[in-house]
Formats: sequence, C-alpha cells, structure tokens
Amino acid sequence: SDFIRAALDLFAYERESDNALVLAAGIPPEWLDGDGVSIDGLHTPYGVIGYSLRRQGSNVLFSVRGDAERMPPGGYVLVWPETAAPGRTRVDGKRARWSDNELRIVRVPAEVVIRGD
Repeated sequence: SDFIRAALDLFAYERESDNALVLAAGIPPEWLDGDGVSIDGLHTPYGVIGYSLRRQGSNVLFSVRGDAERMPPGGYVLVWPETAAPGRTRVDGKRARWSDNELRIVRVPAEVVIRGD
C-alpha cells in the first residue's frame, strides 16, 4: 500500500500545513511533451478531480476540474515541473502569480496558461 500511495502522490496529495491539494508535484518535465499528462476520476478528500498538463509550443497548459462545493480550504496548488522559472501566467484569462514555484488555484474549473517566452 505504501508503494501505491507514493505513486498516487506524484499526481495529487493533501498538504496538511495549508490544507491544500497539491497537484503534479512528481510529474517530470518530459511528461508534458506530446499529449502530456491527463488524470481523470481521481478520488481525493475533496471529491473527484481531474486535470491535464501539457506543453503546447513554448507554453504550458494546465486544466483542472473538481467539485466547486468541496474546494480544499487551501485551494489547489500546481507545482511548476520545469527547472527554469515559470513565465507570465494567466488563470481563466486573469494574471496570476507564482510563489516559490507554486501556483494557488482557488476555484474550479480553471484553465491556466503559462507562457514560455
């Protein structure tokens, strides 16, 4: 069971320090190429979620879906998978800021565009 839990934590885990659901913290950057990573029907303490993360040209696209009525108190946190700092970012068309390579998302569904230039 420890192995299964560790594998699931690559995709999502609950962080007790801020009651956030951390997403994609274990995803290697090369997984963003091609079709990228897509998770659907993942059961969490905050309901069933899904997300996709992929590279499109020089941009990175992230889409997250979940139960808006069961948002984690600390929101969803996307961990930046690349070694270079994330570029200009928009969540649902609005400018967003990263903190220590983490982006907090406070409502779902959400569409995130991270510019690569």
